[in-house]
Amino acid sequence: MDEALYRTFQYARGYLLTSVPAPAPKPDWTSVEVAGLFLSYDRRLPFARARALKHWGYKDSARATVAILGTVVDTTTWTDTPGKIATSAARALARSESALLDMIDGWSGRFLLIYRSEGNTKILTDACALRSAYYSFRNGLSVSSHAPIVAERIGAGPSRLMAEAHKDPRWKGSEGRYAGHATPFESVWVLTPNTLLDVNEKRVRRFFPREALSALSADHAAETIAPILRGTVETICARNKVVTSLTGGFDSRVTLAAARQVARQIEFFTYVQPGESIHEGDFQAARSIAEAIGLRHRRLDLVPDTGDEWEAFQAALTHDVYTIHRRDAAWAYYKGFPHADIHLRSNLGEIGRAFYRKNRPIIYPFDPSAMADVFKPRKMSDNTAVVKLFKRFYRDVEFSRIENYDPYDILYWEQRMSSWHTSLVLQGDNTFETLVIFNNRNVLVPLLSVPVADRRASRAFIRTIEILWPELLRWEFI
Repeated sequence: MDEALYRTFQYARGYLLTSVPAPAPKPDWTSVEVAGLFLSYDRRLPFARARALKHWGYKDSARATVAILGTVVDTTTWTDTPGKIATSAARALARSESALLDMIDGWSGRFLLIYRSEGNTKILTDACALRSAYYSFRNGLSVSSHAPIVAERIGAGPSRLMAEAHKDPRWKGSEGRYAGHATPFESVWVLTPNTLLDVNEKRVRRFFPREALSALSADHAAETIAPILRGTVETICARNKVVTSLTGGFDSRVTLAAARQVARQIEFFTYVQPGESIHEGDFQAARSIAEAIGLRHRRLDLVPDTGDEWEAFQAALTHDVYTIHRRDAAWAYYKGFPHADIHLRSNLGEIGRAFYRKNRPIIYPFDPSAMADVFKPRKMSDNTAVVKLFKRFYRDVEFSRIENYDPYDILYWEQRMSSWHTSLVLQGDNTFETLVIFNNRNVLVPLLSVPVADRRASRAFIRTIEILWPELLRWEFI
């Protein structure tokens, strides 16, 4: 294997954040000190920080520091300029922590947020943890985009419980769904959505939900989220070369509908494993839509390759990302989109469509044993290691503090999206930044407010398409 190529591909768009000085995982990364922590990061990642100033009129004791690593679209002010967003966030934090948390509920993107106020430092990610944050409190705090970086830094061996869980033959076919917030490494965990790392207290804290969920009709939810989704796509397209995956599904159709005004600027594609019926069906559906409304659309075949570059690319992914999901797609992106800035994916919508209530048994009380029976296609509550991991997850993320939200929805949002989807997104980082327009609490909360029957029928999604681009309802969903 070509070692130079391997090092080039390794830890793409990565970062390391520590409580004590540490060498950067790659020599070409930028290193800064922020909020009493030490950060090194890939220069492809936007970075901005701001501090509350005395002349803003706040008390000295309320002075605050905010740093943002990654991509943010503020859907309240419709800006994606990192410096402006960081300054606004520092102003909010100087008023109160609640003001900052309310502000970020309206942020889309893929980011890590670090903030410090009155001597307390905290770290969190975007709404669905697309900017992955693997962490450990062993030998001081370490937080990174990639679990192996943390494991190597603290000298962690394999996770004993995950190794035990993997002996179960029922794991086969769903390897990417780890139990709870576990990783393959001992004492290395995933920071899940809606929780933050409290650096001073050395623990995880839940910060959302902060109030009970109100009921909304599907129509009301759609009318609330439609302008947010449209504005998000248009803001992203204003200064980026965007590619968008297109299938026959609901999430993809909503993304396309939101892109109506800028669709001619976007290159659409459908990836296909030749001969795979689901992929071929998605391509046929996407091509039909694209031809009828005049989109640029192409088929991206997933085929094995050979050569030094292929070998180094695959080796880097195998080392960096511990779950297995379409690494052939990551290679197809790399070869097919050399000049793209942003990939708009269309995952995450299932959070608002009651996925587990459609596809899993309904079990009460919803405790760690129930979670073990729900998170995979096969029940796992008789697997001692899996239940132990879910008990730790339930405790660490303060799962009992989810107000009146449906625990099935919260488990799907927080556990499945952080254990599987977060690592999936990492696989495209050698090619482009990956964003999802549903990745915004001001979008997800209205979707979760709709009655279960309407969510299972995707009525809010259908109504959203009807508002944004009704012609797209001519084609059936698959």
